[in-house]
Amino acid sequence: MYVRPAVLISIACVLAFSLTNYVEARGPAPSLQILDVSGNGLGIISAGQQVQIVSYLSNPQDRAQMFAYFVQIQDSDGTVVSLAWLSGALEAGQEIRPAISWMPTEAGTYIATSFVWESVDSPTPLLYPLQTGITVS
Repeated sequence: MYVRPAVLISIACVLAFSLTNYVEARGPAPSLQILDVSGNGLGIISAGQQVQIVSYLSNPQDRAQMFAYFVQIQDSDGTVVSLAWLSGALEAGQEIRPAISWMPTEAGTYIATSFVWESVDSPTPLLYPLQTGITVS
């Protein structure tokens, strides 16, 4: 079987970075959660309500790993209405729940996409992007 070199490089890059979305054994697939400011799940989101877009990250490596967590929000037309990030380092074996705040100003349907890169200046992905839909009333 022939595999293009670019594919091999992509696979090697993915395998080289072991920062992964934290999923407990037999737990749900990696996903983004939309929570209120107290950390509770939301069924209905209203315009003007502050929400948190949260993921789970863990570092199973035996060394610290720098990271930047980005969340991009797009409206139903695909226009980016929010882009925010935080950055830091995960110590060996550390798990965190990074959260980005967002306050929708209008009702509508939105898509939140998270990205985890090595840093703001180095857009080397450490995870596959995750997406979730958000309906605001």
